[in-house]
Amino acid sequence: MHREVLDELNHECTSWMVFHDLTVNHTNILHKNRDSNVRGIGVLTNRTPGSRKWVGLGNISEHMATMGMNEKGLAVVVNSGEPCIDNNPKNEWTTPRILMHILDNYDRAADALSCLKDMLKNDKYSHGNSGSIVLFMDLHEGYIAECSAHFCSPARFDHGYCYRANIWHNPDMSRYSVNTPKGHLNSCIREMQVYSMLNHALTVRRETITCSDLWELSRNTSMPDSENKAGVCNTKTNSTSTLEIDREYPDTLSTMFATLGPPRHT
Repeated sequence: MHREVLDELNHECTSWMVFHDLTVNHTNILHKNRDSNVRGIGVLTNRTPGSRKWVGLGNISEHMATMGMNEKGLAVVVNSGEPCIDNNPKNEWTTPRILMHILDNYDRAADALSCLKDMLKNDKYSHGNSGSIVLFMDLHEGYIAECSAHFCSPARFDHGYCYRANIWHNPDMSRYSVNTPKGHLNSCIREMQVYSMLNHALTVRRETITCSDLWELSRNTSMPDSENKAGVCNTKTNSTSTLEIDREYPDTLSTMFATLGPPRHT
């Protein structure tokens, strides 16, 4: 049987945060769909003696996590941001390395954000030729930090939900962007999928969202009635994590749900 193959853009990840006022278990949840050609994805844990315990997902051979959560209930994920003029591709401090350093050493999202700002100030940052978007979440609040190699624009959240694909929302990041219309619209479509499906879940479940709602969203392959057919889940989606933070017992009841391989096939 012939199956039409959709033209999907070369984009990088979609992530969202849902806070305890909307979740059925009153937990805070951070989710990431990772889009990448990288192979050998698996579960990683910390290797730094005396540091906080954490679990994450990333490249096994290089031990580089792009998403994770530590024993104190701090969760962090990294998306690619927009192609930009301010980058530092050869710096040894890649965003996965920064993420693991933060999980090793910090308990609170605000402190993690301060660490990221200091690293940019000290020229310790690389995300190839694009910027990045770092999402931090803890027991009480979350931050989305939009970054170039030397500038960071954060936004704070503590209720409802928020999301990012690969475009910057904060106006002071625009001066660094060299994005294309096609790339911008692709992220817009994926972000619209996120809020459309979360709003649907809130309507169906009387203003609450469950992990199963997030997993259904993570498997969504297209936006109905859109000419742009790329979905939150696409042919490059190689892993996902749902990081559920228990606000009362973060060290024992917080949970990472992981998908290895395209979610559309699991």
